[in-house]
Amino acid sequence: MSSNKLDQKGSVNLYRPFLYFLVIISIVSVLYLLQDFLTEIVIAGMLAVFSFPLYRSLTSLLANKKSLSALIMTLLFFTIILLPIIQLTIYGAREASAWTQTGQSILSNINQIEDQIFSVLKISPESQPSIRQAIASILETSGDYLLNIASNFLKNISSFFLAIFIFLFSYFYFLLHGRKLRDTFLRFSPLARKYNLDLVASFKNISQNTVWSIGVSAVIQGLLSALSLLLIGWPFMIAFVVSFTLSIVPYLLIFLYLPIAIYLFSLGQIWTALFILAWNLLLVANLDKLIRAYVVKGKTKVNMIFMLFAILGGISLFGLAGVFIGPLIATLALKVIDIYGEVFSHKLEK
Repeated sequence: MSSNKLDQKGSVNLYRPFLYFLVIISIVSVLYLLQDFLTEIVIAGMLAVFSFPLYRSLTSLLANKKSLSALIMTLLFFTIILLPIIQLTIYGAREASAWTQTGQSILSNINQIEDQIFSVLKISPESQPSIRQAIASILETSGDYLLNIASNFLKNISSFFLAIFIFLFSYFYFLLHGRKLRDTFLRFSPLARKYNLDLVASFKNISQNTVWSIGVSAVIQGLLSALSLLLIGWPFMIAFVVSFTLSIVPYLLIFLYLPIAIYLFSLGQIWTALFILAWNLLLVANLDKLIRAYVVKGKTKVNMIFMLFAILGGISLFGLAGVFIGPLIATLALKVIDIYGEVFSHKLEK
């Protein structure tokens, strides 16, 4: 009888550690299985949180047909936002070689352009050879970089469309079953319900603020870039629409004003070209990070400088997706630290 009790006690003692081990192995295995698509899934979840109020209104309008509402939202998102970006990306990749050839034909007179720049800026003859060499090196590196981007994109175009499909499917799923996933998290998380709700609220706030930051930043960048294009006679509204569209994706705006500046250099309009480059490179291209950091911090109560570093670090690690992932990781990490400090405050004060 006593041996049976010992066996039962032993099995109970091993039950929880073994179950924890299985849970950890299961989570790690799923993350490993989905590692190539985690970025798309996370961004889809954040965008689903942002657009959920619109989905809820559409569901009420369609007599509580949730699947149909989620499908319509997914199609609208693809048509209005994703499709133009996909078309622009594919067009840019396919035409990169043609743009490079055009640029090379324009830059075939680079010596004349450089002479005009040196004359306008009154650069001494002794300094000109080193400057010419630096310009040639920059142009050569830029051309190779563009061609590498284009060739890599065209080689991996199947993976690109697979990632788009995963993103759209995840977006549809999160709209349809997002609340069930939230309730499942609240049910199985070992934290107190108060802290679980804090984490859910943090995810919601950072998702909404991140999406808003992209829109606000694109509007301001579009306005500032359009102002510079007024100098060369572009209608303001056309310049704004083009600049706004390109500003949605970080660093894409450079493919608008850099060719324009090169073209102006070839026409001898040195000061206009320099102004467009300086205005867009020094002001417009850097202002978006500050705008996004300010808007993203919103209700999260995260220091703006820390949020700026989170965005820059996210872009460095995850590429363009880092605009979403960087602030998300930083915000949730700080929230977890706050929860830890609150739970163990009695021990930390000793």
